[in-house]
Amino acid sequence: MKKIFQMIILYGSNASGIKNYFKKLFKSYKGLAEEFNNEKDLIFFEEKFLKKEKVKPLILTGTSLGSNTIDKKGILFAKKWNLKCFSIIEHWSWYKKRFESNNQIILPQKIFVNDRKAKDDAISDGLPSKKLVILGNPVLEDHLTRASKQSHKNKEELKRNYNLKEDKIIICFISESLTEFRKGDDELGFDEFEVFDELKQYFHDEKYHILVKSHPEDCKNKFGKPNQKISYIDKIPTEDLAKLSHKIIGMGSMLLIELSFYRNDIISYMPNSLVSFIGNWHKITVPANDLHSLDLAINLNATGLEEFRSNYYGSTERIINFLEQSSL
Repeated sequence: MKKIFQMIILYGSNASGIKNYFKKLFKSYKGLAEEFNNEKDLIFFEEKFLKKEKVKPLILTGTSLGSNTIDKKGILFAKKWNLKCFSIIEHWSWYKKRFESNNQIILPQKIFVNDRKAKDDAISDGLPSKKLVILGNPVLEDHLTRASKQSHKNKEELKRNYNLKEDKIIICFISESLTEFRKGDDELGFDEFEVFDELKQYFHDEKYHILVKSHPEDCKNKFGKPNQKISYIDKIPTEDLAKLSHKIIGMGSMLLIELSFYRNDIISYMPNSLVSFIGNWHKITVPANDLHSLDLAINLNATGLEEFRSNYYGSTERIINFLEQSSL
């Protein structure tokens, strides 16, 4: 008789972006998937699955910077119990550094990356090729699906819905928390405050209104109190943000990648940058590094969208199939 197999997955991460990845990944998953957010959760699952039920779950973690993060604790938990463990790098940055903890490198059995570029960069950064698997990204796959559906909302209606004046030209600024990277050695060459100040200067005319899309880690009114010139928005569907904005400008946020599924004129503005942005490499965002190049970027469109989007069809199915095959 064929053995009935049910995969049990324990998943966890500190990073806000990866939580959405997990949400999309497990939306239609029929097996058991339980989230761990701290060591207490891991102790509970240790008692439940490993000691009482005598079953070995699969551990799936996100990746984040810093020692003793919950994703690193998840990897160590898997090593302790000899469990299969996979980690996800959902962005194109800080590959090896995500696994550094207390002057050690803590690696799982496999690391999931988005595409060939991510794998090549991870290898160049020092991660072993044999551990890297290209499987796509369920969040980007979801945007691919949503962007293919026709939206019946118009710009004026959306402005009213989000309390924005209909006669204003909306410039959306995608905020990030970058100042922490400028402590000590400057690894970026700019931060969000410098970029915001330059954009405020560039769009100084009263016909413009700057709508700040806040980052989950941003403090309230990060760039000053709301007024006739500036307002903030926290939670908004990506497709609504894409449609109500006249121009969307950010730095190196994953949200810029997601927005590129809805329109082809997303701008990555990184003045005096010491780093590159994957959106510009893939030609799905329009780069600018000073106010002069921003002048040009305002009227340009990205050219690499179709090729980039093709990487993400079937991402969720590929990942689930990989997990199931690995657990047999």
